[in-house]
Amino acid sequence: MNSFDVSTAQKRSSSASRRLAPGSLAASASSTLNFFISAAVGSRHRVLLKTGRVNSRGDLTVSYVARHSVMFSVVFAGDAQDGQATVKRMVNVFAKVTMTVRGNYGTRRVGHHTYLLYHRSGHVDVAVTVAPNKHGQCVVVQVQSYFRGAWHPNTTTNCALLSSTSHVLGYLTVNQASLNIPYRLRAIYLRSNGDISNLSTAASWHYVLVER
Repeated sequence: MNSFDVSTAQKRSSSASRRLAPGSLAASASSTLNFFISAAVGSRHRVLLKTGRVNSRGDLTVSYVARHSVMFSVVFAGDAQDGQATVKRMVNVFAKVTMTVRGNYGTRRVGHHTYLLYHRSGHVDVAVTVAPNKHGQCVVVQVQSYFRGAWHPNTTTNCALLSSTSHVLGYLTVNQASLNIPYRLRAIYLRSNGDISNLSTAASWHYVLVER
């Protein structure tokens, strides 16, 4: 299964976000904490999320939805008892990879998985979207086959570049696939060296059986 032809298509990217609750900086109940967040890794832009007094336990909390990896900074300006202090925490955020698989003529439940059924003359049609937008970056499709009680590497496609909408279409030919042997495939986003805003990640597995 080693044919993966690439074309582009217009598709709205879904959001890839994570609700974050960074830690707190203990201080006296009369103190004021300034909580800052940088907009993106490597960016000089910094956004003030919250300024306020800690509660009776010495905590001040805030939530933020991050689509990119960010650096949180908690700044304590100091008071009569304690000097100024700053605490920083880096939070890495994975990109979100969504893959849809079509072209099957039916499905079959085997164990814990639902397998998509294909004839050898068919194509496994694949559509992949990565969010946030990763235009021009790389996606590969990894294929594994199951035998001797375990999953084993079968093939990995060449890099397919994401379109301006962070989307890519392709297909896998199965005319050389083994009949009735379980296969599974998933898309993997491989971030470029110049992109440090999100971590590489993979879509969920899709399961395939090939019949005559």
